[in-house]
Amino acid sequence: MSAEFRDTTDLMVYGHEGWLEPSTTHIHEGDTVQLYFNWGHNMVSDGLARKDGLSAFFVSPDGKQQDLSVSGQEDNCYVFNVVPETSGLYHFVCKYVGSYVVDQEGNYHIGNLKDFPDAKTASLYTQFSHLALRVGHGPSENQMDTMPELDLRLIPEGWKHPHTGDEILFNLEYDLKPLPETKVNLTHAPDNGGDVNYKIFETDDQGNFNVKFEEPGRYLLIARHKSPDTVSDLYTDASLTTTCFLKVKG
Repeated sequence: MSAEFRDTTDLMVYGHEGWLEPSTTHIHEGDTVQLYFNWGHNMVSDGLARKDGLSAFFVSPDGKQQDLSVSGQEDNCYVFNVVPETSGLYHFVCKYVGSYVVDQEGNYHIGNLKDFPDAKTASLYTQFSHLALRVGHGPSENQMDTMPELDLRLIPEGWKHPHTGDEILFNLEYDLKPLPETKVNLTHAPDNGGDVNYKIFETDDQGNFNVKFEEPGRYLLIARHKSPDTVSDLYTDASLTTTCFLKVKG
């Protein structure tokens, strides 16, 4: 089903982010799985981002990468259809890139320093939405090794279908190195339709933090990092966001 497109792409400068959710977490070889790329904040959908700047791919259990194309559009999401052919752990990633400047009056504009040479700042926004799904019932030990090398990524110590009461140790990496003393937001949407809950964690000096999942439901981890390094002559800094979705069962 198609839906009217409401463009909220520019709200990324105020904190909007994308995230990937699956139609199911119980998957066998040959099943058709729908992945939903949502856009908003803290798992509250808010319109859609433009397709310009959006790309997607997945990494199969053997480490091979394959591009994904949008199959359709629903109320507040883009849809990807995937048919996993082998068992094992798959990594799905959506990447969204946009560039914005702040002029001398504090207003945002789409573009870079070439378009607005007198701008106060020019930021390159790059967002990653990561989803790991196991196909079949085989072991998943060490399969996190096939996770793609994203500029900013959240890596669980190991992978499993989490259940209520489980604890998972995560590591936050920037440029493939641990990112210490950085805040990570956790959003929880209960299965019973109750209020969305929020927690904030901070990574230790090795980039680690531990999450205990107290209730079933949908969880989203959101981490951000702003690099002061000049990306090129076009930008003054790089703003990175990464999200990681998990479905926790009772």
